[in-house]
Amino acid sequence: MKQIKYKEWDCYVDITKSYGNGQKAILLHEVGTGELIAKATVCLGTEMPHNVTLVKDYSENVGMLKALVDNGVVEPTGVIYPAGFREVHEVTIL
Repeated sequence: MKQIKYKEWDCYVDITKSYGNGQKAILLHEVGTGELIAKATVCLGTEMPHNVTLVKDYSENVGMLKALVDNGVVEPTGVIYPAGFREVHEVTIL
């Protein structure tokens, strides 16, 4: 499994289908304990291609997009979706 540094945690990346529409979720778990550190993605109910998902980069997830991009987990598509008063970034999972 891919490992990344997110904030102060050393994490492993868990990519799974956890949304009802088949969209993949990206979860970060602490290396060693397996504790869930963050859910990097959100589902807006929009149909997504097989390897595309939406990354939450606000509130407790500030810096998430940069961490995932810098570590070769995802690549931004440039598409941004409104999510309430915030925005989420469409990404391709590498």
